[in-house]
Amino acid sequence: MSYKHLQRQFRRLPLPQPIIIDGGPVLKRHYLASGARQFAQLLNAILVDEKYQQLPKVLDFIYKDDKPRWLKEFKQIPYKQLKGKWPVVHMIDKLNVDKSVYNAYDRPPVVVADMIPGEPGTPLPLLRHYANQYNNVADIVKNVEQMYHFLLSNRGVFDVTRDPMEVVHFPSKFGTVHHPATLDRVLRNRITKMRHVFQEYQPIPKQALDKLVAIYRESTPINKHFARYSARLRANEECKSASVRNLLRKEFVPDDNDVHEMLQEYLRAQFFRQDGKYILNSEY
Repeated sequence: MSYKHLQRQFRRLPLPQPIIIDGGPVLKRHYLASGARQFAQLLNAILVDEKYQQLPKVLDFIYKDDKPRWLKEFKQIPYKQLKGKWPVVHMIDKLNVDKSVYNAYDRPPVVVADMIPGEPGTPLPLLRHYANQYNNVADIVKNVEQMYHFLLSNRGVFDVTRDPMEVVHFPSKFGTVHHPATLDRVLRNRITKMRHVFQEYQPIPKQALDKLVAIYRESTPINKHFARYSARLRANEECKSASVRNLLRKEFVPDDNDVHEMLQEYLRAQFFRQDGKYILNSEY
């Protein structure tokens, strides 16, 4: 999809005009960086398939584009770099049993670097450079823990299962520790799940939140381009036969009140970070 066509589709969204204006630079930046393929698919889902319930994803795209650095690093860092920093619980430590057999098998996994010939400490060539990488992995884990605990404490707002952040290792049926590959898989699965949670729920900058609140309070109407686009769609449907129209599963066409209610629900589920703490938006 060309950038011109993408912009045309974007201006047809049933959103207040100030939101469309704010989204223009964000869309251009993403298109120049990666082509904005996922956003193009989102636009098609809303305008072509009429899945208007996905409009909040557009707001996330516009107003949550400037993500915290630690969150960007957490989504990209290899899970093995989090080993030793991610909280781990061995269930056998919670039981009043003999741990000698378990501890005897609890040996560190083989390190590939130790098997490579050469002088110890000789640096190997990097396949990929991380010049701006968040240096302290412990800080990443600390930020993950803080935000996840905030989401869990507000489960009435966020649809998050009450799973612990910690990786829990159970002993095998022989009372020994599992193979290192099994332990790694449990850690990887836990980190992957946390990344999915943080993809769904992300903090919004306070400045962006205040702007959305102002748009909501002013009851700004949706942009006029959507009305013309929707009218053309309905005109095309009238040209179709009755049997074809019955096969079209079109959802309702939102008006100003519908978008206003959607924006209200969106604002209720937003949170931001201030003075080192996460704060749930209590305006609505």
